Amino acid sequence: MGEKIQNNILNKVESAIELVKKRNLRNFENAFLSYEETEPLYDDAQIQGIDNKILRLPGNFFMSVEYCWHNAENEYELAYYVPSPLPDYKKCQLVRGNSEDDAFHRHDYYELTYVYKGQRVMEVEDQEILLNENDVCVFDMKCAHLDIRKRSEGIAFYCGFTGKLMDSWFINHIKSKAIKNFFLMNKELKSDAGILLLHMDEKAQPVLQKGLSDIFYELENEELGYEKIAQIEMLRIMNALQDEARTTFVGFEERLKGQKIYHAVARYISSNLATASLDALAEQFHFQKDYFNRLIKKNTGLTFSEYVKSLRLDKARNLLVNTQMRVSDIMMYLGYEQHAYFYKIFKEATGMTPTEYRDVFK
Repeated sequence: MGEKIQNNILNKVESAIELVKKRNLRNFENAFLSYEETEPLYDDAQIQGIDNKILRLPGNFFMSVEYCWHNAENEYELAYYVPSPLPDYKKCQLVRGNSEDDAFHRHDYYELTYVYKGQRVMEVEDQEILLNENDVCVFDMKCAHLDIRKRSEGIAFYCGFTGKLMDSWFINHIKSKAIKNFFLMNKELKSDAGILLLHMDEKAQPVLQKGLSDIFYELENEELGYEKIAQIEMLRIMNALQDEARTTFVGFEERLKGQKIYHAVARYISSNLATASLDALAEQFHFQKDYFNRLIKKNTGLTFSEYVKSLRLDKARNLLVNTQMRVSDIMMYLGYEQHAYFYKIFKEATGMTPTEYRDVFK
């Protein structure tokens, strides 16, 4: 059954990748686009609810096939394919980047990740998780996580399915007590955030790969009853992974706070010095604005404004010494619009004007 994935699904995905590469080269002169250059795979009606890093499904079931590799410039390159009845160029996207996403995300659905080839590295709550070839991980609906693309490579399948598909029929037919309890506890909101790590043996592998192949084609066609068939295939996959000795539940009692959220906030501010604001942080991380003032004060001794000002001035000093950028360009790059104000705060911090500082230290 592994050959079924290799010969059918991956050939179809790779054909779509080549099609989109040619389309991107024709339209953008690059096969892989930056995230800023890409458009959503779906229109607004299909992706409504993907807001504030709480990812939501347009239906009850979703799949994506993701290729990840690295180019000569040490950027990661990703190719996504989302099976659906849409034309290939609308369900395949090629992106590149060299920085990681600063913001964790959660789902309003369960997510099963299967590493078909290579590895995936993820940060999950307060732990780093490494998934190797043939590993399977199921995320619950409360678990905050992010993908570390620069340390991931190969091919992975992602399946998202809502709690609606975890009905009494599904739960009652799960053979593994550990897997059954995982879904039951989450449906009844009696557990902390957690994941199931399922290590696949040779017996389970063909069942899983056949199930994923069948789900893939059901989603490609979306004929009557396709979600029910996908539910049945997912149940068969779970029952193939029933070996209790190979099932590990990892729970997280505290979710993304304290030092962890501070470091994520600090990375975000450093990457967005020109536009960093309390409003932007509230939108990105989903806490009240006052929370960030308290968080930064606790960890740095500075208010938010003082902290951002210190980072901007540090960056200004670095750019003055190590680049040929004009002072006016540095100001704009750092988000300062008033020439007099920038000169004033720079001289207060260094005792010199920007031009004098460059002359002394360059």
